[in-house]
Amino acid sequence: MGWAEKTISGGTDFNFAIAEAMKKLSAMGKAGHNADLVFVSDGDATVSAETVAAWKEFAEETGARILYVAVAHSMYDHMRQLADLTVDVPDLEAETVDQLARDIGSWMQ
Repeated sequence: MGWAEKTISGGTDFNFAIAEAMKKLSAMGKAGHNADLVFVSDGDATVSAETVAAWKEFAEETGARILYVAVAHSMYDHMRQLADLTVDVPDLEAETVDQLARDIGSWMQ
C-alpha cells in the first residue's frame, strides 16, 4: 500500500519506485545483484537528478539493469535516459503483450 500511495495525479512516482527497487534488491544481498528491472509506463516517467545518480551508482555496484517499456511514449520521458534498453509499444493489447513477453527473456540475458 505504501508504494500505491506514492502517486502523482494518479501516476507512478518513479523516484519512489526506483528507490524501493534498490532497497529491496540491496536487502537480497548477492542474490539481488545482476537484477533486471522492468518498468512499464503509459505516461511521463519523470525521475530526478538525484534518482539518476543513485541508480547509476547502484547499477555500477550490483550490475542491475533497467528495461523500460514505453507505452504510447511521451516526448518528456526521463526513463529513456536511465534505462539500459527502451522498448516502445503503441498499446498493451494482447498481441503486443504476448510478443513483449517472448522478447524480454532474450533481451535480458
